[in-house]
Amino acid sequence: MSGVHRPGAPRSGRVHRYVRGLRFNSQLQYQVFDARHRRAWAALPMPWLYSPPGDDGGRLCVLQAASVLTKTRAYELPGPVPAPSDARELADWCSRLEFSISACVQEVLAATLGKMVGNVIRAGGACGLQLEADGESRWVFVSGIEDAAGEDVGGARALLLIDPKVPSAWIAGYNARIELRARPARDAPHGSARYWQSIHGGQLLARPTTLLTVLPSGV
Repeated sequence: MSGVHRPGAPRSGRVHRYVRGLRFNSQLQYQVFDARHRRAWAALPMPWLYSPPGDDGGRLCVLQAASVLTKTRAYELPGPVPAPSDARELADWCSRLEFSISACVQEVLAATLGKMVGNVIRAGGACGLQLEADGESRWVFVSGIEDAAGEDVGGARALLLIDPKVPSAWIAGYNARIELRARPARDAPHGSARYWQSIHGGQLLARPTTLLTVLPSGV
């Protein structure tokens, strides 16, 4: 399921746009091809299978993005999966995949994040985002963006996330979201921090620090 979707209940006048190849008519899945090159669906890799206790989720983000972009089941990708912080190892691992992808990691600001992620999704790529919240740092997979109806995909108001700290949501393409557009009167004291919200109702301040972008080679 790709393109423009309206899962759950987006706020009035908002549209959700997702990474290509995702669907969520039950659990969150992505498109794969079997040995005979027939289309099938696989569950998105989740932390209870692919992320050890105490891990910051970075390797899981790499695995999720690579699985979706290469349309390959996670267990068929080569191991070990590199961390986003190891640029040389990450580049080497990406080059060894049957369907080559490229990845880069860069520091980001909340003010420019929506346009950056929107451009990646529009180009057929996927992203992971490192957040600082509650005194810890963790990586989350960006499954899509939220923008106003009629706006270009580059004008994201919020990012839709698969956060390993939050229980999975049924029939939804995300389990958390983070607002990107600051409201001066409310957000000025918090600097670059933005409001993160769980689909189950929790809310806290989180600061985006680092963006992992993964694109098909040649894009």
